[in-house]
Amino acid sequence: MKAKAIFADTGDSRVIAVSDIHGNLPLLKKLLKKCGYQPGQDALVIVGDFIEKGPDCLGTLRYLMELAKEEKVYVLSGNCDSFLWTASAEQMWEYTNYWQERELLWQMGTEAGISIPAKPADMEAFRQRLKELYPEEYRFLQNRPQILETESFFFAHAGLQGEDLEDQDLEYVLSVPWFPRGTEHRFSKLLVVGHYPTANYRNECINSSPYFHSGQNVLTIDGGNMIKTFGQLNGVVLDSTTGTWQWRSVREGDVFEAPHSQEEKPAQAVVIWPNNRIEKIERREYGFLCREVESGACLVIPEEFLYDWNGELHTDDMTDKLLAVAEGERVTVLRRYGDRLLIAKEDGEVGWFFL
Repeated sequence: MKAKAIFADTGDSRVIAVSDIHGNLPLLKKLLKKCGYQPGQDALVIVGDFIEKGPDCLGTLRYLMELAKEEKVYVLSGNCDSFLWTASAEQMWEYTNYWQERELLWQMGTEAGISIPAKPADMEAFRQRLKELYPEEYRFLQNRPQILETESFFFAHAGLQGEDLEDQDLEYVLSVPWFPRGTEHRFSKLLVVGHYPTANYRNECINSSPYFHSGQNVLTIDGGNMIKTFGQLNGVVLDSTTGTWQWRSVREGDVFEAPHSQEEKPAQAVVIWPNNRIEKIERREYGFLCREVESGACLVIPEEFLYDWNGELHTDDMTDKLLAVAEGERVTVLRRYGDRLLIAKEDGEVGWFFL
């Protein structure tokens, strides 16, 4: 199946690109405000995965449907957005029951007062009933293009196989992992993609800011919002004239002004998916001293970040780095353990601050 590509003349407008909203409507509104989005003047590109895995998928969908009535608003499909109408009934039943209240069909059924089917055999009838009750929402999702080209940029959710936009495999465009690893093509225009959290491209720190692959001229912008424990929602502001870009981000958590400065202490250990299998060594005051199996690196991990996966112990992304913080600097508090704070700085990096 081939991907659908469209071309848009954005002129000299600013282009604001956002990916992987995942049903987090408050963060999307906060990000657009932070980017200074001006409807009708700026171009807005949603680079897929605007629903699923978040608290308000239905509200986010409707909000984007309204935004898309404005000029210069382009909502592209991601793998999560297309799953609703491409998955089999059995796949959809398993997916809906896994994500439950963080899944679009679950939210539609709840709003309509229709219970989720108890068995996969009844899923197709449930899905058809919702399609009758929500025809505009279904139509919007099914009519999304997957690729956008402008005078200065390419946009696709996961990646492109090259610059022949009429011959792009749909599954590749929506779901290729680790893009642009595995491709040597250098795009003639900046290609903006989401899909894969940018923190996964870094192994020396936990940082969810956009990541530029200079060799291929590809900018990955998925900040791991709703996927990573320390994820954020990124917005990239692109200049159509110069081809340059800046970025903004928003995340969950309270803003905190540092009462004193702190010098950086480099990380002795950084654990990032998929190399996140660990072993407990001993209990400590704020968690467990653990060893990351692949590298042998040791660090203290709060117990809430540990989980079982197929009978093996894993952890969410974690670091022992102390961040450099200036007195009065505003940071976001992600967790607090006594006098120790897990924080995120404006540059997207996550680490520790000791009171």
